[in-house]
Amino acid sequence: MKRTLAACLIATAHCATPLPVFAQSEEIRALQQQIADLEAQNRRIMAQVAELSAHAKEMASWSLTPRQLADLELLLSRMRGMKSRREFFSLG
Repeated sequence: MKRTLAACLIATAHCATPLPVFAQSEEIRALQQQIADLEAQNRRIMAQVAELSAHAKEMASWSLTPRQLADLELLLSRMRGMKSRREFFSLG
């Protein structure tokens, strides 16, 4: 089975066994470091998502009637194209 370079890099980023000597180039080590950095960044982001989700559950909420929801959608659709506060406050 033929493995792609990316598959080999990902596989070796997770194990202690290094690549064969012929593959130990600076480029591969740099790519492995980038993969490790991205995985660490992903773990931090997922932790933030979990924290924000938990915080959101504690916040006040309410259910809108279909009419209120339609009004809100109309208001938000008009606001999307606005570029200034003056435009926002000119809604009437």
